[in-house]
Amino acid sequence: MDISVDGDGNAACPGREDGEAVSVGLAAPAEVRTMPLETLETLGRFKKQLGARVLLHESTLKFRYGTGAPEAWKDFQPGRYGVSEPYSGYVRMIHNYGMDEQSSFALRVETPAPFNLLALVLDVEL
Repeated sequence: MDISVDGDGNAACPGREDGEAVSVGLAAPAEVRTMPLETLETLGRFKKQLGARVLLHESTLKFRYGTGAPEAWKDFQPGRYGVSEPYSGYVRMIHNYGMDEQSSFALRVETPAPFNLLALVLDVEL
């Protein structure tokens, strides 16, 4: 929600009671990307899928994943996995690569909500 700050530094949060704790953050994009895989099997015609198991701790599920290329981002869909926020545990994502895309995996968060990435484990199918 949009929060406005008055001249004294007080922030009015509509729909919240006085004294209730709220988390406030800036919507600064954050991105993590693996290095490209450097084997012939993943660079050429043998490449099929690159996925990842992502371990999160009390995190938002409003993130995107893909290769890092501007046209290759996909929104994570929590409903497909039956998970809700804040989420702790593994989520698994798969990306089908085109022949012109790098064999790397990327995550991008654009919201001010917490996103605590504990591990990113690549899964490669050839």
